[in-house]
Amino acid sequence: MENWEYSLPNSGPRIIIPRGFLFDGASIPRPLWGVLSPIGLLLIPGLIHDFGYRYDYLWAWKADGTIYKYGKGQGQHFWDTIFKDVGKAVNGMAVIDTLGWVTLTVAGWWVWRSNRKQNTPELIPDPNFFVNKK
Repeated sequence: MENWEYSLPNSGPRIIIPRGFLFDGASIPRPLWGVLSPIGLLLIPGLIHDFGYRYDYLWAWKADGTIYKYGKGQGQHFWDTIFKDVGKAVNGMAVIDTLGWVTLTVAGWWVWRSNRKQNTPELIPDPNFFVNKK
């Protein structure tokens, strides 16, 4: 597995999800999997959102190769909005992305608080990833 990169929509930065980050896809209840798979339309927004929820930042990089913590300390609403914006950019399913955002806004607080208590050790992008990016 390698670092994974993506340019956030709305003129957002280029972000990096470090290799080794584990997540379970979008958190969709099992009874709904026949209609909406957790590794389908919402996989990429779910990946970015889960990293943001876990660490309260995303690694981002500038053209000069400098990496920094994008969105550090912005909180739950920020990451829920990122989920919706990325979903619309990736899958174009505004209704599904908005329903996901509403669900996160209403019920995501439990997972958000759980992640704050975990104090997960920092996961840093592999520096070799940036060698040919400058």
